[in-house]
Amino acid sequence: SGQELIGVSGWVEELRAVKSEQEIEFIAKAQSIADEAFSRLLPLIKPGVTEIDLALELEFTMRKLGSEGVAFPFIVVSGVRSSLPHGVPTRKQLEPGDFVTLDFGARCNGYCSDMTRT
Repeated sequence: SGQELIGVSGWVEELRAVKSEQEIEFIAKAQSIADEAFSRLLPLIKPGVTEIDLALELEFTMRKLGSEGVAFPFIVVSGVRSSLPHGVPTRKQLEPGDFVTLDFGARCNGYCSDMTRT
């Protein structure tokens, strides 16, 4: 049909490799939202609360702070489940002495943060 294909290898990678000042601001804003939401969540991490309640509270707080949504499905796991690399929050209640692992991120103008805390 007279059409010629041309290679575009590396174009996308090159565009994504360097962030503009505005892109950096969006990423910083997303991380700032996640940081603040985590700080507000800390007092709620105590025996009796469920993993899913923590995940929902974290998302709710981030949205109130300006996040467009979650960067990815959150990981909130506790106790022996805290060693799971990709565990999903359940109705498991935190018990005294449990480790709690959280992996979460906020989204700002399409740019995401990613934060893991134990």
